[in-house]
Amino acid sequence: MEGIGANMSIEMELLLVSKSACRELLNMKWSDVLTGMEESSLRHLRPQPDENLHRSFDVDGEAEILDWAQQHDLDGEISALEAIQAAKSARKLSLANACEGILLLMRWSSIGYWEAWEGRSFLYFDLLLPEPAEDIQMLYHEDTWAIIKSELARRSAKEYTQQVVMDWMRRRRELGETIDEKSDPHILPTMQSHTRLSEGLHHAVTQWNTRDDIQGILGREHLSAEKWGHDQWSLSTIVSSGLP
Repeated sequence: MEGIGANMSIEMELLLVSKSACRELLNMKWSDVLTGMEESSLRHLRPQPDENLHRSFDVDGEAEILDWAQQHDLDGEISALEAIQAAKSARKLSLANACEGILLLMRWSSIGYWEAWEGRSFLYFDLLLPEPAEDIQMLYHEDTWAIIKSELARRSAKEYTQQVVMDWMRRRRELGETIDEKSDPHILPTMQSHTRLSEGLHHAVTQWNTRDDIQGILGREHLSAEKWGHDQWSLSTIVSSGLP
């Protein structure tokens, strides 16, 4: 993902998509998708949310898909994926807009997502990598995430969370900052935040590692949808070649 610079206020996001729900939605006739979203009649097809992750409310997901659809004239008589692909081929949709439509349908098909401030993400990943990441772009690479998935599979959530907190404390000491909560009232809330986020990351990656129906889609807030995902599950590949 070229052109990415670390930003403390930007969120890195790992979206966990149900492959079966995604396929069902993308293979559905586009007009039926829109009718279902308008009438809230497709909610039974949405996978159960994971209580340890974030996920948009059904009504918000429906509204986002309908808002996107109103901006783009697609063939309602073919599947959602075919309609998006055909509009892209006819130059009615740019690649970015086509991928945005796919991403919205993936969000509907997800069990939830993990997110963290991008500027903090080094803390959660560096201790899993052979060497600290040189820049934020490295943390979005497919090879990096293969290592992250492998390393988290070797550690319990408790072990990993403790390692993150200890590394955070070490970094503060090296910067000459206090770790005494009596001296700095922000110490305890920050430690609790790192604990919660590292636990959430471990949980999310565990779902990806252990559940055959779950696919992780990595992206970034405000990042063009065409740059989300990796390999066969990159959104640009899905637009050009279909689902794996």
